[in-house]
Amino acid sequence: MNFAEVTRLLARILVVDDSPDLGSDLATILEDAGLDVVETEDGDQVFGISVSESPNLILLDVIMPRINVLDALATLKDDTRTCPIPIIMVTAKGWAEELAMTRSLGGVKHITNSCVGGDVELRVDCAHRSDPEQKSR
Repeated sequence: MNFAEVTRLLARILVVDDSPDLGSDLATILEDAGLDVVETEDGDQVFGISVSESPNLILLDVIMPRINVLDALATLKDDTRTCPIPIIMVTAKGWAEELAMTRSLGGVKHITNSCVGGDVELRVDCAHRSDPEQKSR
């Protein structure tokens, strides 16, 4: 399955990033690839938007004001309505302990802020391929 085929399966992606520039860059890359993108800069809204919009994938910034992203990730993975949604963590640093913690809570892949463009498409493709629940949605 190539990326064009994956875009048809991943109809909607939620981008959650408090940086308007980075969130917009990620959304543009994904929209240019033919994906429907929902954006929010408010991490407090990630659960509610995930329930109401039913995204096929979430790109979630690791560092957000007003929320503990690890708690948000755990909440998403603990609820039956949102647990099947693969989550790619977007991080500025990519520290080993940060990556290990988010993986243990259900983050399937990571993207560093400096890696946009083709890396976003690659990670989206890999997240879809590695999540058997997503294939059936």
